Order: sequence, then structure tokens, then C-alpha cells
Amino acid sequence: MASPASDRSHWEPCDLKSLDSASRPRTVVSASSGARQNGETPSGDICADVAGYSRMMGADEAGTHATFKAHRSAIYPIILNHGGRLVKNTGDGFLVEFPSIVEAIESAIAMQALMAERNNHLPADRVMQFRMASTWEM
Repeated sequence: MASPASDRSHWEPCDLKSLDSASRPRTVVSASSGARQNGETPSGDICADVAGYSRMMGADEAGTHATFKAHRSAIYPIILNHGGRLVKNTGDGFLVEFPSIVEAIESAIAMQALMAERNNHLPADRVMQFRMASTWEM
């Protein structure tokens, strides 16, 4: 029987908010490991949400929603440039599908870099930090 760490052909969705940081799944993928024997590359997904969104909405609902929409609009070109397809928007997040896990990870890195720049000019109580998780399918 394969261990959960070695058998990643099927993952069940989970609520990452309910897990403490030590028990959250961690994934490391090298760019060179993406190609399979038959030349196909595993597809990848990114799921993201905003840490502390409910608190921010409680303090300023209209401002928080407008800020989130502006950030999402700024991130969208990154998703497209990496071949991503928006699968679902949620109140404070989104699910994006990519043609490869490499594109998904590179997109997530670019999104986090952009958000760091955008947050650099905001007061601490208005900073939006995206939590991102990645999955892939072989």
C-alpha cells in the first residue's frame, strides 16, 4: 500500500483554514520533474483566499471589497500569462486551473511578488495576504 506522501494521484479537498500551520500539506515540485514519460505534463491548480478577510470586512465592508476586486484585477493578467483558467471566484478567493504544475507554481510566485509590492504602501490593517495552495493531477 502506497503512503499518502507517495500516492498523489488523488487528493480530497480540505478546508485549509481548519488546519494549523504544522499540519497543512506541503508540496515541493522541481521544474524538471514536471514532464512525464509520455511527454505530458501534470496539470496544476491554485486555490487562494485572503487571510483575515472577515475581520477586514467587519471594519470596512465596502473598502475591503473594492480593494479585493482591485487586487484580483491586477492578478488576473498573471494567471492568463501562465495559461491559467479561472474556475471559480469565491467571496475572498479563487480557484485557477493551469496546464502544468510548473505554470501553477510560477504563477503563484508571481502573484505573491505582486501582492508584496501592492501591500508595501498600505497600512498594516489594510494589507491583504493571499494564502495559496497548489494541487496537481498526473
